[in-house]
Amino acid sequence: MNIYIKSNISLHAIALVPILIAGTILLSSCSKNESTIFEINASPDIPDSDLLSNADFSIWDSANTLPQNWQMRQIYQNTDVFTHSASGLSIKSNSQGEHILFQTIKVNPNTFYKVTIVIKYDINNYNAGGVYVFDTATRMLLGKYEKANSEGEAQFEFLFNSRNAHSVSIEIGFLDGMSGSFDCGPVQIVQQDYEPHISKTGFSDYLNQKMLLSFDADQFDSSISLLCDYLNSVLQSVIKRYDLFAGELPELQTLLVNRTEYVYLPYYLSVPDSASIAYCQRSSLSLQGILTNEFNIPTRAIHLQDDTQTGFHQFLEYWNPFHEKWIVIDPYFSFRYWNKDGTFLSGEELQNETAPWDKIIPFGQYAFSTSIEELQEMWHNKASFVIKPSYQLSYPF
Repeated sequence: MNIYIKSNISLHAIALVPILIAGTILLSSCSKNESTIFEINASPDIPDSDLLSNADFSIWDSANTLPQNWQMRQIYQNTDVFTHSASGLSIKSNSQGEHILFQTIKVNPNTFYKVTIVIKYDINNYNAGGVYVFDTATRMLLGKYEKANSEGEAQFEFLFNSRNAHSVSIEIGFLDGMSGSFDCGPVQIVQQDYEPHISKTGFSDYLNQKMLLSFDADQFDSSISLLCDYLNSVLQSVIKRYDLFAGELPELQTLLVNRTEYVYLPYYLSVPDSASIAYCQRSSLSLQGILTNEFNIPTRAIHLQDDTQTGFHQFLEYWNPFHEKWIVIDPYFSFRYWNKDGTFLSGEELQNETAPWDKIIPFGQYAFSTSIEELQEMWHNKASFVIKPSYQLSYPF
């Protein structure tokens, strides 16, 4: 699919109230806590999934202790914690340790899946409960949706990428102590395929007037470079407190004021100082939002951390459906990493590098930093390389 956008650059800012989200690894130069809670109205009953067996908990074993095809982890091996309910499954307890019902399913590696379940919850403390997906071989957490110290009814829905897993564990309940109850409806797990497309929002139409983009196999990566360079020009215009085109800011404010899915970009554009502090984090989160919301492109944050697990640099990777791999892009330096054969590196291919500056390829005009010494210092200080999905930013629904 081709998406064409006129090529010129303009700089702008907007004034909006910040909306913040949990789950971001904060950089050492930025100590802001970011958190939000959002609800999705419960949907009608979800049909049985092809991936899960007994996904609606309708069939129980002969002793009526557990739903068939599901197993439990519970500190006292007390099956009374799990009972059948009108919705499907009830979990009730007030004790320490795990209270988990789980099922292992086969998945395709490096594939996207969406998990959906409606849960009526009553949680009396800060021991969170929810739905979790783990790689069964490594116990790496691939996705989750959880709540704590609250009550209500919500659709617990999230997406995950299976990475290298051939099987995953779908787990419902509490990982570290439970005080309260869950009443769970059927679970659905479906494969999620992504084709880049324009969202047809006012903001995407606005972007269409700025650049010429084509999200086909040949120009997919270069189009994302154009978007990244445009975003850098915008953020840096806010920091420097100038705007090249009078009248553009009110238009942008109108376009984004009701776009609640943009949890970072409106704030960064409205408060100059917010964009200059930890610019790598600001630009990466903003680009994630644009790729996800306007062009249906999945993204993941990447963090370099020191030996105290403090983050000091952040960039991102996005999903290229034509090559079926993740591709790293660093807005702060305006470059990518590539192999000698011309293929771009993913985060997993980059994570064990110690001196990758001989693999960089720059792009654009608006890099925040062009200092190779700064880049070298960052990689010398790297103790951990963390690839972290954000379940609101990373995967388009």
